[in-house]
Order: sequence, then structure tokens, then C-alpha cells
Amino acid sequence: MEFNQGQHTTIIVSFAGINSAFLIILFILIITSSFAQNPNEDFQSVDKSTYLLYTQKNWDSLIQIGNQALKSGVDYFYLRERIGIAYYENGNYLKAIKHFEQALNFNESDGTTQEYLYYSYIYSNRKNEAGVLSTKFNASLEEKLNTQKNNVFEKVYLETGPTFSNNIKQNQIQRPRFNNNTSLGQDLNDDKYYVHAGFEVNISKRISAYLGYSFLTISKLKQILFPGIFPPGNQNLGPFYNDEYKLFQNEFYGNLKFYLGSGFSLSLAYHFINVNYSTIYPDVQPDYVLFDHVIYLNTSFNNHVVSLSINKRVSLFDFGITTSWSNLNYKNQYQVGGIFTWFPNGNLNLYTTSSLVSACAWEEKKNRLVFDQLIGGKVAKKLWIEGYVTLGEMVNYNEKNAFVVHNSGDKIKFRTGLNFIVLLSEKIELSVRYIYLQEEGYRSVDSIEDSQNTTTINYQNNTIIGGLKWTF
Repeated sequence: MEFNQGQHTTIIVSFAGINSAFLIILFILIITSSFAQNPNEDFQSVDKSTYLLYTQKNWDSLIQIGNQALKSGVDYFYLRERIGIAYYENGNYLKAIKHFEQALNFNESDGTTQEYLYYSYIYSNRKNEAGVLSTKFNASLEEKLNTQKNNVFEKVYLETGPTFSNNIKQNQIQRPRFNNNTSLGQDLNDDKYYVHAGFEVNISKRISAYLGYSFLTISKLKQILFPGIFPPGNQNLGPFYNDEYKLFQNEFYGNLKFYLGSGFSLSLAYHFINVNYSTIYPDVQPDYVLFDHVIYLNTSFNNHVVSLSINKRVSLFDFGITTSWSNLNYKNQYQVGGIFTWFPNGNLNLYTTSSLVSACAWEEKKNRLVFDQLIGGKVAKKLWIEGYVTLGEMVNYNEKNAFVVHNSGDKIKFRTGLNFIVLLSEKIELSVRYIYLQEEGYRSVDSIEDSQNTTTINYQNNTIIGGLKWTF
């Protein structure tokens, strides 16, 4: 991009016969020293020194002297613009944003500053703010940046992949070894397959919406052991039933995002889930259970998740508060948490996100804390890698503004994973995600001697998800 600086006083410095680098260093020391001696350094001295460094593209020195001038109480349009350009050229877009915004407070119609700020927003993945800024462009800048029209379709997103589980292999009962007064029941979740398709639209410069559909199928094994058939004293075990079946889950997701201004954004999300399956159950009569008989029943039910989040961006940081309600598996759960993201270099080349969520299971009167830590960064020209770890029990839990829902009924005790993100082109992004889960299920054993006893069973899941995002 080419930008016109505008009208400035030209300074001609002769470096004849003297090392230019030495003079620049000496110049910086003199200016810095003068600031220390006189906090109210006059406008002319600051303007000359920062403009000289600007023309020499000495960005680091310009940032140093410019910030020193601000601390001394010198603050005006061109100083903010030059500091912003220096940060921009160094790739620190988030700090550049701060100074460009301040520059526009002095001169809100300056096209050069608007253009720099627009791209700083874009390169920081703050498209809503860039869109709002573009409404202030004059006709020439609108045409140059092609922002005259508000594109309705923002992006299309597809993702799909399998989960490989060792639950059935590790925990199924091959031959029951209990006494004849014992009954047993367990329902094991195993391999899964998932697919999602969605799209994002721009309702206005400040409002966008994401709509998506997901389908999930889970392979399951249900095992039922009945007590021994009467008369008492019979040493034979009762009938033992195995049913391998599929659970099907259809989901619809919607998210409305509002940019409120001054770095604030608000997101409202709703996730609808329909669960459907058919499997065996003991044949329960009004006054007794048939101890040698099962029946097949079709089960279908709907669950809902509602989420609200508010985010505030400040310099290199992004702060968020999120809350949600869900009735997954007909268990009311309320969640509230905080999320904090830090971009140490002021761009997307390195970032870390920490979140802490309190999940309150209403019927159980139990509160669970879930902590998640992610670190990511750019490792090659078009490749980003993210790694994360999650600690705490996740059961009937939702995250990512209710986009991700864990409703299998089993507890996720530990999670870790890697995300690989590749830019195939300016508009197409490929992602591959690996997720490792340690989960805990349960087995119910009922006997006359020991009454009912629920024991836990442990297993591991490995998930691979491939995603494709196409931005218009």
C-alpha cells in the first residue's frame, strides 16, 4: 500500500563523511535526554524528530521517541499517526490500532489514517470494526478498498471426522461372573462420526449471524443381565442380553453477534438438539419386572442450550464473560465463566487463551470448575498450530458460545489436543484438529446381598476433525 503523509516541514541532514547509524543513535539519545530534562518539550522539536525518523523508516526509534513524547504531554494528530504507522510496519497491529484511533480523534476524516486503521482491524481479525469504520470513508477511499457494498455472505464452513473409542473393547462383559441374585446393566458409548455445515451472513456492518446444521451418530452397546430364575437356590445366571445399536443426533445452531462499539461485542447463541435411538429395556409391568424378557423401545427427545457472551478488546488483550443454560439429558445446568486472550506481539503470530468456567448442575446441587489453556502461533508462512489442555469434569457441558456440546452422559475427565490451520489461499482455510479424551462411564450392579451399586468405568477417545472455511 502507498500512503501520502501530507504536509510537513522537511529537514535535510547531511551525513557526509560520518557514519549515519552513529548519528541516528546520537540523535535519539539527545532527544530522549531533552525529554527527561524538560517534560514539556515543545511541539516543533517533537514534530521534527519524529518526522525525520518516519522518512528514514526507523520504526523502532520512532516508537521509542514518540512514546516518550506522549509521556511528556505532547500529543497531536501527526504524532499519533506516525507512531501508529511505525507499529503497523513492525507488524504490531493491535498497538497500531490504539494510535490510529487516537489520531482520528484529532482528524476523523483523514483518509490515510482511516486506511491504515482499516487494515489493522482486518489483520487482527476484527472485521466488524473494519466494517463500521468503512461507513466513514469518502467515495475515493470506498472505491479504492472496495467497501461500497456490504457482502451478505461472509463465509461457508464445513467440518467432519470420526472418533475412535476403546470403550466397548475395554469394558464390555463377555461372560458375566456374578451370583444368581445379581442383575447388571450398562450402556456403552463407542465410535462416533460427526459432520457439520454452516454459513455466516452480514445483516449489517455491526451485526452478523451464523447458522449451522450438525449430524452425529454414536455406536453403542447395551448389556442387561437378569437375576437367576426362581426357585431360590438355582445356581444358574439369568438371561444375558447384548444390543449393539446406533444413536442419531440432529442439531441446529444459530449465533447472532453484535459489535457495540469501543471494543465491545455481544453474542447470543442457541443450540437445538434432537436425540433418537432404539434399544432394549427390561419388560416392566405395573407390579413386577419380567426377569427373563426385554422389549425394544424407540426413544426421541429434544434438548436446548442458550448462551450469552460479552467481549471487550483492550490493546493486546481480549476479555470475555460467558454464561449459558442447558437441559441436556433433561438435567438443568447453568454455566458462567471468564475468558482471557493475550496477543503478546500485537498480531496473530502468537496468542494464548485461558478460560475458567463454573458449571452448576441444578438437580445434583453440584458445581464443577473447568479450566482450559490454549497457546497458538504462526510456525510457517501459511501454517498455524494450536495446542491446548482442559482440566475438570465436563458432563452435559457446552463451550465456544454453545457451538460445542458434550451430552453423551459420560464425564470427560481430561482433554488435550492440537489444531493445524493452513491458509490454502486468501479465501480458503483448511484445518485439522486432533482431540484426546479420557472419559468415565458407569455400570449398575444390583444384588440382594449388596443392594444397588454403581461402579465407574474408564476409557479413551481419539477424535480427528477436518474443516474447510471459504470466505467470500
